[in-house]
Amino acid sequence: MYDAVIVGASLAGCTTAIRLARCGWKVALLERSPNQDNYKKLCTHFIQPSAIPILNALGVTDAMEAAGGVRTDMRLCTPWGWIEEPETDYRQRGINLSRRTLDPLIRSYAASESGVEFHRGANVEKLVTHASKRVQGVVARVQGTTRQFHAPLVVAADGRNSTVAKLANIPVRSSNNTRFSYYTYYDGGLLTAGGNANFWHLESKLAFGYENGDGTSLLGIFLPAEDLASFRSDPAANFRSFWDSVPNAPSIGSAEPIAPLRGYVSYPNQLRPAAMPGLALVGDAVMSIDPMWAAGLSFAVASADRLVTALAQTQRSESSGTEKSIDQALGVYQRRQNRATFMHYQQIASFSRRKSSSWFERLLFSAAVHDSRVAQNAFSMIRRESSPLKLVSAANLWRIGLVHLKHRLGLKQMEVLSANKSTPQVAVTPEQALNNPATLSTLS
Repeated sequence: MYDAVIVGASLAGCTTAIRLARCGWKVALLERSPNQDNYKKLCTHFIQPSAIPILNALGVTDAMEAAGGVRTDMRLCTPWGWIEEPETDYRQRGINLSRRTLDPLIRSYAASESGVEFHRGANVEKLVTHASKRVQGVVARVQGTTRQFHAPLVVAADGRNSTVAKLANIPVRSSNNTRFSYYTYYDGGLLTAGGNANFWHLESKLAFGYENGDGTSLLGIFLPAEDLASFRSDPAANFRSFWDSVPNAPSIGSAEPIAPLRGYVSYPNQLRPAAMPGLALVGDAVMSIDPMWAAGLSFAVASADRLVTALAQTQRSESSGTEKSIDQALGVYQRRQNRATFMHYQQIASFSRRKSSSWFERLLFSAAVHDSRVAQNAFSMIRRESSPLKLVSAANLWRIGLVHLKHRLGLKQMEVLSANKSTPQVAVTPEQALNNPATLSTLS
């Protein structure tokens, strides 16, 4: 008999296991792969700053840096210029660490935690349920032997295609993602525009580039679904030609990738209820969204933290039976998870369905290029430290309007001077604007 059974030993599952064990729980941690060094292949391994306080509390950030993790310095390229990430304390920056390294590292921490019993090669086949339909454990085949793991709490941390969620008949809300994505790795540092984590947000052209601590660079692109057939005609050549068309692009030159070109052609945004009696969902099992915003790992860590916090707070305040107090905590967790992620899900899912920026995103990004306070608010949302609703607060809208008004008045003065000199007005392309910020114009 355990206090909790956690299915899935990746970042969300291991975070949950470590935190529960430190609260005095006896935990069974089940991992489908028998290989200790197994890692998630389809992931861009970017951990946003919002997750860093949780990882600091786990005590793993120093080990992540020692293993090659790089503290991130983000920059966002837009049609109006670069938006710089505001200066932050080094220890509060995000971390970029390959899943090849991250997954075994966090798994080793969880396996060595007192109170955690780690089972590799464990494939969950059934849920153990009470007559009331409450989940009370799982039946798993562990390296050829069928075993039952009983506990008043089961945690599904087994990814977007969660076996546990399917066995529990938990519905999934899905919304379309109209882009496909491919990425690969190159030797050396390829970024030429400063920063070690650059994003290109150029209407229908979306991309990212990260420099890793092992001397490699990760480059990824996101293109509209209607371009898929032509891209597939020669993926390697089309991947390279994409970067040739991007301003301030990484200097690939004649370099050849050191890994296969990976990606997805269909990646719907998914959202499930976070809990039911006896069962909680964390990580991609509860929410899996468009990877363009590089928020998946941070959301996974945060969901695990919310679950354990709710369990610890409820059990300290409740004198009722274990199952009842756990279910009360699961209700608290579900409400907090919904409040914390709903607007983020809406913003990311909405963005993934559009070919270009909305009018508000254009106003926001063009203002952020010129104003550090607007840039700070934009990056606070990008780093998932604040809700997207903060961007439409009265203070931020006033600031955006003020920036555009000042810039337009300044541009009007420039037009008057040009008219006096009888100089014809010349249209400026986004690429020209990127290379000459003084010529940037505001949106009409």
